[in-house]
Amino acid sequence: MDVIPEEDRDKDGIIDSMDVDDDGDGLIEIRNQEMLNDIRYNPLGTGYKTKAQFDSEPDLNEDPGDQSGCGGDVDDEGNKIIICTGYELVPDGGDTITLTRNWTPIADDFLATFDGNGNTIANLTIIGSSEDSHLGFFRIIGRGGVVQNLRISEAIITGTGKRVGSLAGEIRPAGRANDILTPAGYVDRVWILNADSSSTSLTGIRVTSSVDYTSGSGDIGGFGGLIGLSFGRVTNSYTNVQVVGSAGEEVGGLVGSNFSAIILNSYARGDVIGNDNVGGLVGSNLGGDNGSTIMNSYATGDVSANTEAQSNVGGLVGQNYGAIIANSYATGTVSGNTNIGGILGLNHAYEDSIVTDSYIDTSNTANVIGENRNTKTADVDVSKEVLKGLTQSGTGWPNHSWDFGDATQFPTLRSYTKNADDEQEKGEILCGQGSDWVSSPAGQCSSP
Repeated sequence: MDVIPEEDRDKDGIIDSMDVDDDGDGLIEIRNQEMLNDIRYNPLGTGYKTKAQFDSEPDLNEDPGDQSGCGGDVDDEGNKIIICTGYELVPDGGDTITLTRNWTPIADDFLATFDGNGNTIANLTIIGSSEDSHLGFFRIIGRGGVVQNLRISEAIITGTGKRVGSLAGEIRPAGRANDILTPAGYVDRVWILNADSSSTSLTGIRVTSSVDYTSGSGDIGGFGGLIGLSFGRVTNSYTNVQVVGSAGEEVGGLVGSNFSAIILNSYARGDVIGNDNVGGLVGSNLGGDNGSTIMNSYATGDVSANTEAQSNVGGLVGQNYGAIIANSYATGTVSGNTNIGGILGLNHAYEDSIVTDSYIDTSNTANVIGENRNTKTADVDVSKEVLKGLTQSGTGWPNHSWDFGDATQFPTLRSYTKNADDEQEKGEILCGQGSDWVSSPAGQCSSP
């Protein structure tokens, strides 16, 4: 009988059944829930390591695990050259890995690449306690860490901790060690989806209490639909979940606190409820040493705060401190105690607190900015406009980022990273084809 040789797709001399990187792209294939869970045992992504291997090492757990297919060459000193740098989602038999138990967040510092390939992690459930901080699929996306092309659906995160988001509690900033600069953590093309927006059950982030961030400790919290606290970059991403921080500060539909960080081409749809510094997209946009920017973004959810709190409630951003907001809009209603604005609750007097080319609809009864303490006229350019039918010439927004539609449509982002589960107002959605994305009429998407 002839023996059929096993396949070796990347021609590296290791058959696919023994190769942790069988397509040779430097990313270890993750096919099921158990493999997804095992990522935590090697947050560098240099090899596939199981819990049994991790538990068997009493000391520093320096063994990367199985590196079959991840390298084999050696340098001039005889050291093995490792070419695997992370993980990619390739679910067995489809496009989804469904979690069946409460999820323990991965890694205090995830330093690798995680590429979802446009696939989905479903039923993410995290139940935290007052002792917990950094709750999310990842605890922290560390310096140099990258998460991209991923959908998370049916996420429910509850707890009493701080720094909470569906994807990660925190993104780390850039840093330098041994004269080598490592970039900030980066999130691109990640979508947090409410599987059934009409459901009476909560799908989203719920934080029932929080640390007192006004105590003088200098600690920054943050509760967001995607990220709790970001010192990094978030681009081409969106959320469609409810975020509830019933006693929380820095609460946002996408990011809770954006600190010396960047958000581009992103949006949030769900309602947001908090205490102080509450925004439909971002709770607090804080410049820090390097400045923060929110650009080409929008939010559509209603935003509210405890009427007994200080508030700072904005349809897009709660407070803006030494940071930039540009080319953005919001459509939700806003309510709270003080500093209530359709775009921004409070714009501080601090240098470079800039809000420009950003709008709410003429039908919105709120002020565009609740309180503006920046007296430099050139730094603040906001107004009420008829949002349906906005044009490029009327806004100055870039055509390569925005699709203005016609007179019956709100502007939407052109970004090829929108998800087929998110219907646009103008009846068009973008359909996933692996990591590629193409425009298609609503309801006519082929399967990834």
